[in-house]
Amino acid sequence: MKVSVEPDEIRVVYSVSFGPLAALLVRREMDSDRSRTISAEEARAGAADLQDRVSSALRLEIGGHAASARWAEPFFEGVEGALRTDPFTIEMTARVAVLAGEESLFVLEDRFTDRHIERSTYAAVATPPAAIVACGPRRNPRSRESAVMLRETGEPVIHVYAVRLRTPAPPGPKVPVWLMAGGVAAVVLLVGGMLVVRRWRRTR
Repeated sequence: MKVSVEPDEIRVVYSVSFGPLAALLVRREMDSDRSRTISAEEARAGAADLQDRVSSALRLEIGGHAASARWAEPFFEGVEGALRTDPFTIEMTARVAVLAGEESLFVLEDRFTDRHIERSTYAAVATPPAAIVACGPRRNPRSRESAVMLRETGEPVIHVYAVRLRTPAPPGPKVPVWLMAGGVAAVVLLVGGMLVVRRWRRTR
């Protein structure tokens, strides 16, 4: 799982990879018509079901408050076709809005369990000018750490990963070119007028 901090949002990319044996077993579960062949519709349904389970098992917080996420369509390839042991990955992406110009603490609680998954990897990256102050497998990280957490197969578990982040301040309003030109002209006229007045006073 990767937390990607962007200037105006946080992207949580949750990837579930299945090795040879797990890939065969998951394909069998997707094979709803027992044809021993995974159709595109069955693959999409299986990926959507996995995303529903993942999204319901994640609890997201930003600044101490629950955060809502917008989930994209899950991405996968190489799932369709005959039942086989070829490994595959299903990638799911959630987006969380953040306020610009603030330092915030983003906390992710991961309660997802699956009998085919043995470990989880957590990391964070940032796209400048957004920045990561600290990250790690605790609610109050003080340094920047990735984490690998083992899972007891199928057993309930809560993994916590937090990111303290800083987003850039929003840009100020742009001044129209015509207004800038008008301002320069006004200054020139003002200075010219002052010079004329001073000369007039000297000649009196």
